[in-house]
Amino acid sequence: MTSRLDTATSTTIDNGERRISSSNNAISSMKNGRQRSAAAATTSIRKRIRDQLRRRRRSNSAPPRYGRRSSLLKEHYCIDQEKRIVLPGVPKHEADWARDGHDLFNLVVLIPVIVLNIMNWNWDALLSMTSVRDVSDAWTGEWFLTFYTYVQSYFLADLAWILLIPSCVRSPKTILQHHVATMLYMLIPWFYPELRFFMGAALSVEVNTW
Repeated sequence: MTSRLDTATSTTIDNGERRISSSNNAISSMKNGRQRSAAAATTSIRKRIRDQLRRRRRSNSAPPRYGRRSSLLKEHYCIDQEKRIVLPGVPKHEADWARDGHDLFNLVVLIPVIVLNIMNWNWDALLSMTSVRDVSDAWTGEWFLTFYTYVQSYFLADLAWILLIPSCVRSPKTILQHHVATMLYMLIPWFYPELRFFMGAALSVEVNTW
């Protein structure tokens, strides 16, 4: 009987020790989990604070924001804001003599640019070409001097117009930079005759501008 009691007692003690050790392990794992979650929360808070500080720095260093530009759809069509549908007719714009005068100037002046460009190409060769490499062969350049002089004069006149009346265009700074860069690039076909067909090809976009 005594040996049985001793065996039962030792078994009970072992079971108790195992339960205690398992509970200790559970408590330690819970503590570790809490520490990890606290560390993760701290890290996320730090990231949010850093992001907010970066945004503030960017907003302070960024140029002032202007009003959002209206979409092309709103500029050219009447729109019902509630039903969000396009209505018949065109929107009425306020009269702007600076803008309208500049637009009329471009409509008139760009016609000779397009015509002179057309006159410098052999259209039979251009329309019958089988490869892009043949584009240079279709360039005659018979009216290149007149074409070049007129285009440079146009860019200079338009440059002066925008400098004197910046309100005639929506983004004067961008257009001025474009004109200056274009006039500088046009020095390349002047000094390298074999590249003059590039000027004619590039200025073909004025058809779309017109």
